[in-house]
Amino acid sequence: DGICCASGDGNYEISTRTQDNVLVVLASGGEFASSERKKFVISATTAPTPSPPTPAPINDDIGPVSLDLLVSTDLFPIETHWTLTDKTNNQIVSSLPSKSYSIQNQLYTSPIVGLHPGRTYDFTMYDDGGDGICCIWGRGNYTMKYGDRVLFSENGEFRTEESTIFQMPADNSPPATPPPTTNVPVTIEPTKAPVTPQPTNAPITPQPTNAPITRQPTKAPIAPTNAPI
Repeated sequence: DGICCASGDGNYEISTRTQDNVLVVLASGGEFASSERKKFVISATTAPTPSPPTPAPINDDIGPVSLDLLVSTDLFPIETHWTLTDKTNNQIVSSLPSKSYSIQNQLYTSPIVGLHPGRTYDFTMYDDGGDGICCIWGRGNYTMKYGDRVLFSENGEFRTEESTIFQMPADNSPPATPPPTTNVPVTIEPTKAPVTPQPTNAPITPQPTNAPITRQPTKAPIAPTNAPI
């Protein structure tokens, strides 16, 4: 269904600039089925004037240096292999054949020696299974390091092969190692002795108050009665 428009609005465009810096569109598209072919002509008026590439300084007099390749394998490590090509002469300077990795989910470190400062190299990772090293059958990845410096790092998501072009540093001096961090001494305050709580006095139950005694009234004295004569 192409890249437009059933499941999105994808498109592509091929363009160039004239010598007067005018943008000229040569071909475009996006609505097709399985494939699409475009024909275009680059005339003398539309062809840009290429700038000569600036060559990187090659310091062969310094001597070769080495890199470290770190590869984390997936669940089918025997399918993984790689090559390293010197772009100066297109010669393979280092490689690892298939079936060299044999342990699943294992981190392998391979030193690569004899490289020249300032040169450009092409590193290609292959997977014979056609599903890369991540993320269908495991989570493999790989990293190229120069000392402590990471030159490139890939997550392993590709199919049959994946190439990375990189340039070696122009000198072979090892990367500066950061100074060790000085820990500031921490003064620990003395721990205070725990305070033992005093026992709580049991509450005093008040005694019931006696009811007041009601005094009987005092009888008045009775006068004596004279006897009849």
